[in-house]
Amino acid sequence: ARMSCYGCGSEYSLLRREYGCDNCGFSYCSRCLQTKKPVPKLNGKLGKMCAKCLRQQAQPPAAKQPIEPPANFVKRVEALQARQTGPAKKGGGGSRAADPDREARERLERLKQRPGQAPPPSDQDLRSRLEALEGRTAETEAGSAAPAVEAPRPQLSEAEQVAALMESAQARARIDQQREREAASRDRKLAERLAALRGVDADTAAANAAAAEASDAKVAAATASAEGAAAESADADAEDADALSREAAELMRSAEAEVRALQADPELAAHLQRRQQKQKKGKTEAATASPPSQPKPAEPEQISDSQVETAIRDALAAPDEDFTDDEDVSGGSDSERWCCICNADAEVRCPQCMGDLYCRRCFREGHSKGDGHAARPV
Repeated sequence: ARMSCYGCGSEYSLLRREYGCDNCGFSYCSRCLQTKKPVPKLNGKLGKMCAKCLRQQAQPPAAKQPIEPPANFVKRVEALQARQTGPAKKGGGGSRAADPDREARERLERLKQRPGQAPPPSDQDLRSRLEALEGRTAETEAGSAAPAVEAPRPQLSEAEQVAALMESAQARARIDQQREREAASRDRKLAERLAALRGVDADTAAANAAAAEASDAKVAAATASAEGAAAESADADAEDADALSREAAELMRSAEAEVRALQADPELAAHLQRRQQKQKKGKTEAATASPPSQPKPAEPEQISDSQVETAIRDALAAPDEDFTDDEDVSGGSDSERWCCICNADAEVRCPQCMGDLYCRRCFREGHSKGDGHAARPV
């Protein structure tokens, strides 16, 4: 965003330049700074001044009013002076200045001593009310706060603990049975309502439900038996794996014992040493012996592109002995003779490639040098 004139608000541009008031220093355009007046900051020299500075200069100087400090500041200064000079006289006005919180305390005492207002309850009254609400009859002494101590639990013997555990287990079983009965009753009621909605007799619906429950029980039993069989098979597999691992460990131990026995045999050790020496001797003799000279394979003759071009031109100039005009290998007419690679007009035929037709460029690029293929004119 561009800067604008402080007086008219017009943005500065190439034609509207920025100038400054010699008195206040704010930026104005040339239209807003047209009046020249003596500037007080320039010791009375002429300068361009804005309209605001001109109005302030035209007004008569007003008498300056003294600024009074706040009342709280005065009070604090007086209290500080009173503390520095010493304690004030009794009954004098300096006591309040010496103790600024005294007035607040006096007002609080007067509010507490209002006639017709009950005093606030004490701690003992509050404690007795709490005991009455909780139903306790024991009263604590005034001014003493007895901590709440939990009564120690009686120590039970092992038989009593076992009996308590049995009772809790029986109670949980009774609760589970009660929940099952409630669930069964809810299911029965729902089945009756569903049968009534479908127009089926309640006894028939109950028989169907019983049959469904029996089938579910059979399925659950079959599933449990399958799971048991799977668990048994898994246990048998684990036992077989353990047996195999034990047998493998025994075989390893026996093999290690046999290896140690063979290592301890002196005749076998001497035989192995003689064989290793013979192998080392044969290797050294083979390394020192000079290898027989082998003839180098003949390198293929390199044929240049110029030789290929010359062969093609000779083939085009010479008549074809193997293929005549009456004999067309491709089986097409003269208008259907095209290159088998780029479909351009065919110019040569290769007898070694079953008489395939080629243009000159495809024959030169599609046949390797020195492969024995010859070009014949079409």
